[in-house]
Amino acid sequence: MIESTKRMKEGQYPRPIQVNSKDEVGQLISHFNDLVKQLKDTQQHREELILDLSHEFRTPLTNLKGYLGALKDGVISGSKNVSIPS
Repeated sequence: MIESTKRMKEGQYPRPIQVNSKDEVGQLISHFNDLVKQLKDTQQHREELILDLSHEFRTPLTNLKGYLGALKDGVISGSKNVSIPS
């Protein structure tokens, strides 16, 4: 268990520790294994969320960049009287 906690401190997720008893030490190891799995799952969900959010932002920003580039290059003309909805 000490080696596993050292690995977690280094940012790694250790393999589950084999539980050989049902006493307090066995219960502690079992809960530790559950905690490691939960932390690993949470990290995976966080990474997926960041990927999803970056994709959601990338599309409108790419559209805006293309529109502003077309305005700058004179490909399209814009209106000076633009109202921004609140």
